[in-house]
Amino acid sequence: EGESDTDEFHDPHVWVDPVLMGLTATHIADRLGEIDPDNADRYTANAATVTDELDEVDRRLREVVADAALDVAVFAGHDSYAYVENRYAFRLETPTGVSPDAAVSNDDIAGLLKTIETHGIDTVLYDPFEAPSAGDSVPQMVETIIENSDVDNAAPLTPLEGTTEAWQDRGWGYVEQMHEINIPSLERALNPE
Repeated sequence: EGESDTDEFHDPHVWVDPVLMGLTATHIADRLGEIDPDNADRYTANAATVTDELDEVDRRLREVVADAALDVAVFAGHDSYAYVENRYAFRLETPTGVSPDAAVSNDDIAGLLKTIETHGIDTVLYDPFEAPSAGDSVPQMVETIIENSDVDNAAPLTPLEGTTEAWQDRGWGYVEQMHEINIPSLERALNPE
């Protein structure tokens, strides 16, 4: 059997990068304007509002990374931040690839513990949607990391693919989740105390 020209797997998490999200909003508005020319100005205006908000997210992320003591953090979740890592020149060590369903091995956790020790990391990031049940505040992997390292803090880092009832009640969408959750968590993780 011959090899396919599409063997390479691509990261689907393009929406996590605010710059790419802005470009996506503009492209969608342009396409909607072609389909519905009577409302093209409305689509363009809405896209401009969204890109302005995303430009502020981009600015804040650049500040966090520029002021950071570390250029690496540990994220006890699936690798959903590759686009952000590439754009802002920092690294999130994760135990798995882009699939949230991938199994985590003891070797994967040992690798995270080595990164924590090597870089003096005191805060581990976690996906709030990966806690095993509503009563658990952090995933089991975070508890394991805290028990086996000098990490004493955990902070949520949402992959922006969902919401919680509390966030919904506050009216938090993508931009608010970035400002209220992700940017403060990244700042905390990249600046050990």
